Amino acid sequence: MILYLRASTATLRRRINQCRRPYEQSISDAYLDQLNRLYDAWIGRFSLCPVLTIETDDLDYVQHDDHLTIIRSYARTSAWQG
Repeated sequence: MILYLRASTATLRRRINQCRRPYEQSISDAYLDQLNRLYDAWIGRFSLCPVLTIETDDLDYVQHDDHLTIIRSYARTSAWQG
């Protein structure tokens, strides 16, 4: 199973800013938009195994362990249904 942790461009930008890695700061929103579109298209065609897409705009699994627990729960539930 593939877990696709999807996030909007605004969320990706916020996460990049929080990490403060200098080499990431110059990544443009247009590039992030393009990556999102390409990943969405790729995952939409992917058929080698089940895919679980989880919208992560409202999750911060780096700062909040309980959010990571939510993701694990989704994955476990989907694996059993799969």
